[in-house]
Amino acid sequence: VRTRGAHQRAAMLRMPSQWVSNMLHWRAHSKREWSALVLYEAFVSGVITYLTNILETQTVAKGEQFWIPDLALSGYSPSALHDLLRGFGADGCRLYFGIGMWDIFVYSLGYAAMLSSLLQWSSCGSIAADDGGRRASTTISMLPWIVWSVDQIENATVMYCVVNFEAEGPSEMWNLAATIGGIAVVTKWALLVISVLALGLLSANKIAGLF
Repeated sequence: VRTRGAHQRAAMLRMPSQWVSNMLHWRAHSKREWSALVLYEAFVSGVITYLTNILETQTVAKGEQFWIPDLALSGYSPSALHDLLRGFGADGCRLYFGIGMWDIFVYSLGYAAMLSSLLQWSSCGSIAADDGGRRASTTISMLPWIVWSVDQIENATVMYCVVNFEAEGPSEMWNLAATIGGIAVVTKWALLVISVLALGLLSANKIAGLF
């Protein structure tokens, strides 16, 4: 009885990690899965674009500068982020917080799954089909999830800065969070470029192998 109970507890402890592992290793295979993934990505991208356009219109109408921290390829300084949020105002910050939550829990999962599936597809046939090849293929297709992880760090730090924004000036913790976010966004884009280059090379190799 004790042994069975220990096994049950061990199985319950493994369930969260198993769920995460299954999520990270999921790839679109069938036409139905690909169609669902494309439609999902189109929908979540449409929503985040629509909300961002609203925020941009509101901000520009006040004569303030508008940019999106998540798209800052060269990063940003704490002072630049503070000026941006001041320009957003209270209503704009609330809207931007909603955009951030959509990005964290909905949008980012879509692009990671899409790019990961594309890498898995492009690497099939481009890498030797033995066990080592399959492991290499899976490893390559995990790159987008590394990008996703760094993106979550950046998103979390920016959301912290939004929630704890003080117009009179940032605190040391606020500056630290903004600095981490600025570093994370540069890292994210660098890894994303590597992922896209890998996809291009593998796809070209796969297409060349068809002729």
